Amino acid sequence: RIMHDVIGGLGPDQSVHENMREPLARALATYTADTHEILGGLDSKYISAAGTGYFQDGDKTHMAVSQKDLVQFMRGLSEDPEAYGTLHKAESRYIDLSL
Repeated sequence: RIMHDVIGGLGPDQSVHENMREPLARALATYTADTHEILGGLDSKYISAAGTGYFQDGDKTHMAVSQKDLVQFMRGLSEDPEAYGTLHKAESRYIDLSL
């Protein structure tokens, strides 16, 4: 729920202080399975749970935020090339493992 609140608070402004971009990108990278599904927009569980910030699927808890807020938050983080690289590597690894 903490990451949900961070994204909801910083996402709409698309502005993340430069000292926070890389640490927040590393934190967000731990949610890559969730961010992948949110950005894809195909799993209704992520959409319907966006208001509460999370949902449980069996023994796993997943983050849920609006796609718009997530995109804006990632845009703000990606102003830093290292933060962008962190997010890109995390997504690439996730896709590689999924194949």
